[in-house]
Amino acid sequence: MSRQAAGAQATLERGTGTGRRVAWIITFSPASDEPRVVRQARSLISAGWQVVVCGYAGRSPNPADWHFVRLSNAGSSSLAESRADRIKDQAGHMLTKVGILSGAAARLIYDSLPNWRFDAAEILRLAAANPDLAPALVIAHDNHTCPPAAKLCRRFGAKLIVDSHEYMLGALPEDPRWVAHQRPFIKVMQDHYFAKADQVITVSDGIAAHLNAEQTLKRPVRVVRSLPAYEELAFRPAGPIRTVLYHGIVTPTRDLETAIHAAGLWRRDTHLVIRGPGDGAYIDHLQRLAARPGLAGRVRIEPPAVYSELVGRANEADIGYFVYADGSPQRRYVLPNKFFEYTMAGLALVTSDLPEMAALLARHGHGRTVARVDPETVRAAIDGLSNAEIDAYKKAALAAARQLCWEREQGRLLSIVEDLCGH
Repeated sequence: MSRQAAGAQATLERGTGTGRRVAWIITFSPASDEPRVVRQARSLISAGWQVVVCGYAGRSPNPADWHFVRLSNAGSSSLAESRADRIKDQAGHMLTKVGILSGAAARLIYDSLPNWRFDAAEILRLAAANPDLAPALVIAHDNHTCPPAAKLCRRFGAKLIVDSHEYMLGALPEDPRWVAHQRPFIKVMQDHYFAKADQVITVSDGIAAHLNAEQTLKRPVRVVRSLPAYEELAFRPAGPIRTVLYHGIVTPTRDLETAIHAAGLWRRDTHLVIRGPGDGAYIDHLQRLAARPGLAGRVRIEPPAVYSELVGRANEADIGYFVYADGSPQRRYVLPNKFFEYTMAGLALVTSDLPEMAALLARHGHGRTVARVDPETVRAAIDGLSNAEIDAYKKAALAAARQLCWEREQGRLLSIVEDLCGH
């Protein structure tokens, strides 16, 4: 272990939670800002479990009833360790090319990544040091948290759920470097660890179908959608200034340039808000686009809202926007948090014509889809909405929110837990 890594040990912060059984939830992300983690923990605690959440510090405060393992994401290597890491990475990728020993390939590549390797070791260290928190259940969020999760399960005889948020094997097929270097690692990780999982869950039927077809699994994948907790929000009619909102990760894969270019074409009484975390250089690029002549004051790039205020802040807008191009199974079968957050906020939705979102819009009648991702098509979709149509969609969204809420969806998760662990 390097000197820097040794000085960045994880810590266990005890919460107020009590229960006869203990579940560990592992995410290599800011845990309190990860809606899926927060919801799972809340549901398990309500069902009588103690919950230990392992992750990075978020902007939102941790719930008081969590036990929290604060990971560092700061593991680093000495020069000698860096050379060893490169050798392990090369050896792991050689094994991926010959298509054998997926477990060895996964372990070699994973062990070449000092931050994940160090955080995984810290999780195991703290579990051993706190025997009263021995897990009966471990939930690993995406494939990169599977190594410590699988070791915890083996050590304590716990059941393993892997929560695959996305169809990771189809994430960036247009990027040759990703296809050559990242996809082989994802494949061996999933081949090795999904086969060990007692249950794999995901967010949409389309992603579940792909995983069922491609992975060796103990049980078919089950779908637990990313629905927010129900919030009683008042209908807010569209006013003289109409606001189109995108909230979520601000990244080039979300085609946000298209939204800004469209804003330069659509009605001057319609403004665009882009709200969320992202790379500083990319946000600066969007800011420059938003400063073009004719757009002054009509496009705002805002920092992210804290998780507890996300839906309430969204309710200030009129149209919830998520239009981005197809091009991979991951994009095609996306069913993101924001779709349901916009619905809970009582917004009229405008989304890409992708099957999972389109089916829900057709069922609940709270928005419309866009056939192509280009500024003129987006402009036509936004300008084509009268205030009366926006208001009708907003009312339909508030009605749909009573069904598309975590209070209804959590039964799917708790049923899975009961199937694996008993009452």
